[in-house]
Amino acid sequence: MERGPTAAEPTSVFDLESLPTVLFERVLGRFLSTEYLCRATDRKLARVAELARRGGRLKAMDGRIRRLLKKSVHNEFHYEVKVFATKTGRPKLLELCTERLTAIEKLLKTQQQTYAN
Repeated sequence: MERGPTAAEPTSVFDLESLPTVLFERVLGRFLSTEYLCRATDRKLARVAELARRGGRLKAMDGRIRRLLKKSVHNEFHYEVKVFATKTGRPKLLELCTERLTAIEKLLKTQQQTYAN
């Protein structure tokens, strides 16, 4: 016998949109945090972008990602953002990400040469 979801169990992963506005905003705020964005995969970034669009905070998300790209040297973050930008059709974000990856690669090569000498 199958049982249906209880009140404590979500019916799907897409239930975030059905949260009351105050809770939705709180959850979205956590998804837009630096800590979350830096560790998110391209799929999670796409989901957060969808939620941010619904919550009217897509520009804020894009701005935060751009700032993180400029100051971070964490390659995995840059590659995830690059895939996200490609899949979601964000050419300016893709260009910034590619430029930053190139700069990081040059920095790493310079450091390797320094340590080799």
